Amino acid sequence: MYGIGLLLTFGASIASLIISIKNRKNALREHLYKEQMAFFMKFTSEFSDVGNLIDDIAEEQTFSEKQDDKLEILQNNIHRLLDIHDFIVADEIYSSINDVIHKLGDLHSLAIRSSGKIKDEDVDLYFNSYFNLVEDIRAFAGVDELSEENKSLYQKRRREKSK
Repeated sequence: MYGIGLLLTFGASIASLIISIKNRKNALREHLYKEQMAFFMKFTSEFSDVGNLIDDIAEEQTFSEKQDDKLEILQNNIHRLLDIHDFIVADEIYSSINDVIHKLGDLHSLAIRSSGKIKDEDVDLYFNSYFNLVEDIRAFAGVDELSEENKSLYQKRRREKSK
């Protein structure tokens, strides 16, 4: 009997340890997700400013020193954000980010060389890579799945309240 009691106590301790480890992982996973989402929000905000500037350059077909300086600052901000957060960025997102950064660098160089006379095709190359990045981020973060889940929960709560 004494042996069975020890065995049961040992089993309960092991189960408790496993549950504690899983709970700790869940807390770490949740914290990582929050940090990744905060990074994605800052990052896409910088790219939104870049997009507005590129639209202005493409529309005006000129490239002023002020626009060049602003684009340099935005590119530096993007690089700084990536340098600070690169350890929390998944590999598949990192490669999409690099693609956008390279396309932006190419477009910036083209704007300098052509004094802002950039073609729609060149602008489209940048924006297509940016939109692909946004789609990759949404898929990675599970935005659509979480939104559908939230919608279902809301509708369920509304139905229960109306009863």
